[in-house]
Amino acid sequence: SDARTPLQPSIAQRRLEVVLTVFASAPAPLSLPRGEQLRRVYEGLLARPRGDVALLSLRCLGTYRLPHLKPYALRLEALLDDAKLRETLVKFRVAREGDARLPEGARKGDDDQLWTVDDAHRAELIPLITRVLYGRFRARSGAAGGRRG
Repeated sequence: SDARTPLQPSIAQRRLEVVLTVFASAPAPLSLPRGEQLRRVYEGLLARPRGDVALLSLRCLGTYRLPHLKPYALRLEALLDDAKLRETLVKFRVAREGDARLPEGARKGDDDQLWTVDDAHRAELIPLITRVLYGRFRARSGAAGGRRG
């Protein structure tokens, strides 16, 4: 019989990382077969708790040269970095451009340090931010869950 045995999770994880690394270097992803389907897969992988998979998925999305992603790619990468997560969350403003309220702890002259989202990019970018944050908080709650008891 040709029954397949499932891969160990660590091997499957490593294979996924290798495949994503290859696709992250694809110069024209829409010319690939099912390029648009691949984009949806990458967007789904942003919600993975493993930051390395989410980061590679973000880099794969970067090859699509999406106008709503390009200006915010470094900020999204910072959300995937444990050392920068808290600072990035404080600086990321998703309020509408005309909203006069500042985040807690910010001063009026700090606009250059605050990261706002352009209204033209909002509809496409907010779901990506939500996926990244979902994965990050899922990973953090999983790590904390074992310590609770």
